[in-house]
Amino acid sequence: LMVASYGPRTAYLSSLSEVTILNYGHSYGAAAPTTIVNSDLYNDGMMVVDGTQSQPQSPELEPGDVVDGGVDQHSSQAGQQSTMKPAVGNGDNAIILSVQLKPSLLAIGPNHLALALNNRVRFYSLRRQSTITQTATRQAQPSAPISQQPPQAAYQEQEYITIVTGISLSSRFVAIQFDDGRLKLHSIGDTEPASVREQQQTNGSEQVVESRDNNYNSTNTNPTMIQDDERFFPDPLQPETIAAFTLTEELLVYCTIERRINVFSLSSWCIVQTCEHSGTFVGPVWRLKQNDRGNKFVCLVNNNCADASRSSRGQDCVYLYDLYSNKVFSLISSGQQQPNNNNLWPRLVQEQIASTLEMLTFD
Repeated sequence: LMVASYGPRTAYLSSLSEVTILNYGHSYGAAAPTTIVNSDLYNDGMMVVDGTQSQPQSPELEPGDVVDGGVDQHSSQAGQQSTMKPAVGNGDNAIILSVQLKPSLLAIGPNHLALALNNRVRFYSLRRQSTITQTATRQAQPSAPISQQPPQAAYQEQEYITIVTGISLSSRFVAIQFDDGRLKLHSIGDTEPASVREQQQTNGSEQVVESRDNNYNSTNTNPTMIQDDERFFPDPLQPETIAAFTLTEELLVYCTIERRINVFSLSSWCIVQTCEHSGTFVGPVWRLKQNDRGNKFVCLVNNNCADASRSSRGQDCVYLYDLYSNKVFSLISSGQQQPNNNNLWPRLVQEQIASTLEMLTFD
C-alpha cells in the first residue's frame, strides 16, 4: 500500500490512477470534512469523463522511462488543472482524486500533494480544499444546472534530471531524492488555476511571499518558482550518499551512508549541525520520521548491513535523534530478546515498523 501522512491528512493510492486523501481533523484545530471525487480515468490514452471519451492526452509513462529534457524544469507545466466533481456516498472525510498517471511515489504536506513517476513530479494544491468542497456540494444538488463545470484541482508538473525516489514537503519547500543518492531542495511555485488567481486579484486579495532570509516582502500577483531558493545535497566536496531525509517547516534533516546526520536550516540556508553516529550503531539510517514539533526524529536502522538497500536489510532497530542535544538514543532493537514472544518481536520490528512510521504521530 502506497501511503503518506501529514498532520490530520493521510493519502494513499486507492487504485492505479486514483489517490484518496483522508482528513481526520484531529490536528491543527478545525479541519472540515470534505468529499470530492474525480472520475477521470485513462483508457488507452483517452481520458474518460462520465463514460465519454475526450481528446487524447499525453501518453502514460512506464516505470523506468525518463522524460526527455536532461535538465530540471521547475515551471514547465505550472498551473494545470485536473477536473473534480462531487462524490456520491458516505465518504464524508475523503477526497478521491484521479491523477491521470500511475504514480510510483506519493507524498503529502501542509499545502500540497506530490505524485511522482520516474523523473516527473506533480504538485496538487490543497490550500483551497474548503472552497472546492463548498462548490462541489452546491453542484451535487439536483437543482444545479447541467451546464455547470465541476471545480478544478490545480497542479504543476516538474521534470528532473533523473529518477525520483523520495519526496518530503513543507508549506513552501520540497526535498526531492534521486536514485543516485543526491537530494535537491527547492521552493514550490503556485498551483492555483489562472481563474482563481484572477478572482483573487479582482477581489483585491494579495499573497505575500517571504524570502528565505526575510529581507523583503513582495506582493505575488503572478506567482512563479523562486529559482534562487534551491540547493543540491550533499556538497560536491563531500563524497557522501544520502540514505534518508525529512523536511520540516524550519529544517531539512538528512542521513548519509557515511553515518552522519546533517541539519540544514531553511532560514540560514546552511548546515547548522552535524551528528556523527558511527559509534552508536553500525548501519545507516534508511528512514526518518519527525515528531509534530520537529525537534525529534525516529531513525530506522539496520545494524547488519552496510548499505541502505531495502532488499538487503534484515531486522531493523529504532533510534531517536534529539535535535537539541544532537545525540542518538536507542529505542527498539531487534536483537533484544523479549520473554515468551515466540519470535513475534523480530517479526514485528521487521514487518510493521516501516508501515507504522508512515502514520505515526508523537510529541
